[in-house]
Amino acid sequence: MIRTLATITGSTLVVVERNDMGLTTKIHLEVARPANLAAADIELAAAGLGRTGAWDLDEDNLAAPVAAVDNEFNGVRAAKLWEKVGTTHDEFELALASSVNNGDVVTDSEFCVPYLVGGSSTECGVTKLHMVGDGGTWADRHTGEFRGLVQVARKR
Repeated sequence: MIRTLATITGSTLVVVERNDMGLTTKIHLEVARPANLAAADIELAAAGLGRTGAWDLDEDNLAAPVAAVDNEFNGVRAAKLWEKVGTTHDEFELALASSVNNGDVVTDSEFCVPYLVGGSSTECGVTKLHMVGDGGTWADRHTGEFRGLVQVARKR
């Protein structure tokens, strides 16, 4: 049996697969130690992974079981959304809600929280955007209804 485990050490966050004998069979992720557990969860989401259990003290480290998650929409993972603006996505601009595509990032007029668009439909002048927050998965999505303009960072 293969177990996939995320471990936070003194200097890194590492995700490895281990076999029944405890030997590492694959390294999925190795990054600098995150500042907190929420940041660790975002790093996992950026790699397409999510915790399936709580963080727990394992010898001198924190560890949690992880598995693959459904958090990619049109080739874009729902993680580190602010970092995508200006790099993999254009800067925010006002656009018709009906013109937003899967994989675009949207936010409110105050630029408080970014969301990744994972689906949309327009009926009778109302556009429904199915959105996932930073670090979320398809199961965490919510739907917003929009008439008119939204702030959108389009996927390049």
